Amino acid sequence: MAFSRFIPRPADKHREAIQHMLETLLRQVYRTPVPIIPEHVQRLLAIDLQPLDLQATDDEELPFFMPWTASRLANHEISAACIEATDALRQIDENLQVHHSPLFKFDSYRLWDLCTWVRPMCQRLEWEVRYAPRTPTRGWFETIDSLSGWRCYDALPFCKRLQSIVDPNADSFWCPENHWTLPGDHPHIKISLYHSMVGIPGLMTRGELLTILAVMISRLERDHRRRHLIVPVMLFSFMGPRHGRILLAHFNGSKLIVRMTRMYRFLLGEHQFEENLFLFTRYLASATNPRDDTTRLPTMAEI
Repeated sequence: MAFSRFIPRPADKHREAIQHMLETLLRQVYRTPVPIIPEHVQRLLAIDLQPLDLQATDDEELPFFMPWTASRLANHEISAACIEATDALRQIDENLQVHHSPLFKFDSYRLWDLCTWVRPMCQRLEWEVRYAPRTPTRGWFETIDSLSGWRCYDALPFCKRLQSIVDPNADSFWCPENHWTLPGDHPHIKISLYHSMVGIPGLMTRGELLTILAVMISRLERDHRRRHLIVPVMLFSFMGPRHGRILLAHFNGSKLIVRMTRMYRFLLGEHQFEENLFLFTRYLASATNPRDDTTRLPTMAEI
């Protein structure tokens, strides 16, 4: 019995070229021994960093994702009927409250202590979509994850050969908490990440870039996604003193396009805390945008 010789498709060649460019960029970032990427270094890399204003941006204009509207999320209020879910929330809020005291001071020589706040903040956002019982829509209480179809997992799906680069430790100042993916043939991914450091507005951290690049490479290597050339990433990044931001990223074939919000303050007990958490929850509930095609690269006219 004769077997036909495998002939790579054009998409396979494009994907291999994209993976090579992403891995080159990953190595460049990895060799940058600073927790925050300076502006002059960013200019040397193939990164196009753009501001993202969540209040001014039309949700339908966002690339690859469609956040829930405020009215849609408001229609699914949290119910206190589930005792187990509210007990978990109480524990998370107690952890957040410990370091919201005006007497608490961050020790600049023990930045890893920041994890005692930033990790519970990741867990607080996770609770909103994964565990919070929402008002019933089909006769029973559901979560946002069950309503939206996204599945939450711990840590990140890195391929083994990249593990040494992205493996978190006390010196790397960052650590992934969760990721969300859709079942089926969807390359999109959402990630929550925390840093044991104080962030700088307008500058990306090394951990944010390494996470985005490693996830893109790992998902492009999956056999069942061989027709996809673009991996859209939505990253929820929390850092000191008590702030978080959202980054949207994709690779257009020549540059890594990153849209990044301002820093949002998360101080438990403030009205601003609930407003910002509501905003982040809307984005974590995002659907995929059907107008954007992940199986082809944009043309020069579209870039």
